Amino acid sequence: AGIGFGSASVAVAESTVFAGTLTGEVRALDLRTGRETGSYDFGVSMFGTPVVLGARIFVGLSGDGENLVCFNLRTGRTEWKARTADIESSVLYAGGRIVAAGLDGSVAAFDTATGEEIWIYALPETRGRPGIRSSPSSDGSRVFAGTDAGEVIALDLATGALLWKTSVGGPVF
Repeated sequence: AGIGFGSASVAVAESTVFAGTLTGEVRALDLRTGRETGSYDFGVSMFGTPVVLGARIFVGLSGDGENLVCFNLRTGRTEWKARTADIESSVLYAGGRIVAAGLDGSVAAFDTATGEEIWIYALPETRGRPGIRSSPSSDGSRVFAGTDAGEVIALDLATGALLWKTSVGGPVF
């Protein structure tokens, strides 16, 4: 890669490894040989692990406003882009949707087929809104995320409603 990789893991789907760079490139490597089989440059920083679903890859980006992208691996074309806050974590596939956390303190869910926003939750303003740099996770009915302000939040996966939050004593990255 022309520049380093972030701290996120690579994604593996079937016989391909997908790795994102800090300049926004995704490199596809053959799992058996390590040889590059393809790449695409999204043009802005990618800090997290992409999600691969069949022939589509979903990436969270930090920089241009349309920071959630669905790219078709077979056609080599972008299927859709969604306007979000800067994303500096991995995106999540849960409950049939893509969930992304933003540096503006938001967590949002998007339709995988269209990129339409299904719901958004924003942390309340308290001495400036803390960001979210941790990757969201899910147990199938809830979404969890840690905040820069040292809280872990639980949201309803179907609606985005806040279920609970708790302080953990320090920022969660």
